[in-house]
Amino acid sequence: MTSNELSLVFDLIKKAITQFDARYMIDDTNVFYNAYKTVFPSSRAQKILCSSHVSKTVQRRLNEALQPDDAKIGQRLFRDLFHQAVPTRFENLYAAFLTWLYLKEADEVVEVSSILERKRRKEWAPCYRRVAPFATSNHAESWHNTLKHNLLHDKQNSRLDNLVFTLVRYTADLELKLLAQALRNSSDGKGRRTQTLRRHRDAIVRYAERQGLIIPLRENTWGVVSKSQEQVLYTVYIGQLCSCDSTENSHCERCGVCYFQVSCDCPDSINAGVSCIHSHAVAIFATEARQLLPFVQHPHAISREVDSQSFDANEELPRDRSSEDPEDVASSSQEVPEEILSHDDANTEYQLLKGVESYFDEVARQCLQKGLVSAIRKPRIGMEQVLGNVTTVTGVRPQGIVRRTAVQGPGITAKPKPIVTFKNKRQVSAERKRGALVCSQEIDLHKVWDRVPRDSLIVCFICGKRQPPETSEDPII
Repeated sequence: MTSNELSLVFDLIKKAITQFDARYMIDDTNVFYNAYKTVFPSSRAQKILCSSHVSKTVQRRLNEALQPDDAKIGQRLFRDLFHQAVPTRFENLYAAFLTWLYLKEADEVVEVSSILERKRRKEWAPCYRRVAPFATSNHAESWHNTLKHNLLHDKQNSRLDNLVFTLVRYTADLELKLLAQALRNSSDGKGRRTQTLRRHRDAIVRYAERQGLIIPLRENTWGVVSKSQEQVLYTVYIGQLCSCDSTENSHCERCGVCYFQVSCDCPDSINAGVSCIHSHAVAIFATEARQLLPFVQHPHAISREVDSQSFDANEELPRDRSSEDPEDVASSSQEVPEEILSHDDANTEYQLLKGVESYFDEVARQCLQKGLVSAIRKPRIGMEQVLGNVTTVTGVRPQGIVRRTAVQGPGITAKPKPIVTFKNKRQVSAERKRGALVCSQEIDLHKVWDRVPRDSLIVCFICGKRQPPETSEDPII
C-alpha cells in the first residue's frame, strides 16, 4: 500500500475521531508515518523503532560482514551503546562504534543497514525516547497474529465488511476482558509490575544497611553509588508529578516511584515503564524524596470521600472525640465480627500445630532408627488421649486412625507399584481395527487354504519357491 491509499483511511479516522492525536508511531517504513502526517500535519507524533528488531538486525549484519571473533566484539560494543541513558555518552560511543566498523573494513554494515545511519539514530536510541511508554512492537505483532490466525482463520483475502464486523465484535470482547481485569485489580502489564516489585525488593536488600551510599547532590537530585562498582555514581532526579494514573503499572505499589517522574542515568533505566533499583532506593530511604512522590495507597484499600453538599454552613460541625471515653469511641466504630476473629485465631493455631507435627515426626523418625520404643509409645498414648478428649468436647467425629498391618524396618523403602498405562480412545479404536483386520485376514487365508488343490502347488507355502523339488521326501503341506 502507498501513502495515498493510507491517507484515505486516516481521513475516515479523522471524521470519526476529531481529537485523534497519536504521540508515537513504531514502524520501520515511512508509509504509515507519511500518510498520518499528511492528514494530521500539526501532530507531534514521534517515529520510533522496535528495540528487539534493531538488535536482531544489527547482530545479523555484523555476523555477515565480520569474522566470528570480531562479530562478538561488535555485538558487545553495540549492546553497551544501546544501554546508554545519557545522550552525551551515547553520541561518544556511537562515533566510536562507527569508527571501529571503518577500521574493520565493515562499511557495508552501515550502508546495507540504514538503521545505523546518523539521521535515524534518534529513532532507536533509548536516551532520545525515554518518555515513550513502550520500546518494542511485539504487542502490536501479537495482536496482528491473533487477528490473522484466530479471528480471520488464516484467510489471506477477506472482505472489508467481514473484517470490520470482526474488529467490532473483538472490541466488545476486549472491553469485557478489561472490565474483568479492573474488577480483579489486574492488567496486561503483569510482567512490568513484577519487574517493578523485584527492583523494589532488591533496593531494600542492597541499600537498607548502606544508606550512606545515597547522597543528596542538589535540589530534587540524589547520587546513588553502585554496589557492583563503587567508583560509579548514578544520578537520580525527581521531576514534577506525572499525569498518569496512580493505578497504572508504571507506579510502584510500595514506594510510589513512577518511571515517568523519576529518572536515572544507569543502564537499567532504559526499560520502558520500569524504574531502576536506584530510583527505588531514593524513594525508600530519602526523606525529602518521599515528599515529592505521590501518596501510596493499597489497591484494596477503601477510599472514603466526604461530600461537600452533605453539610450545611449553619450546621454544627462534628465535635472532637478526643475527650470522650475510649471505650465508647471504640464501640461506635465498625467492629470485626466475632466469627471472623475466631476463624483467624483457629487458622493461626492450626499453622502452629502443623509446625509441632513436623517437629514431632522428625523426632519420632530418629527414635525409630535408634530403636527407642518407650520414647515413641508415651507420646503416642498421650496424643490418643488428647484427641479423645477433643472429640468428646467438640463432637467432631473424624475417620478412624489408619494402622498399618506390617511395619517396615528403617532404611527399607516400599516396593514401587508398576506403572499402569491407560490407552486413549484413539489407540483403543486403532487396536480394534487392527485386530478385526487380522481376524479377517486369517479367515480369508483358511478359505484360500481349503480351496487350493494339494496335488498341483505352484508356490511352496514354506520356502516360497515357485517350483518345489520333486525328490523331496518331506510333505510340502
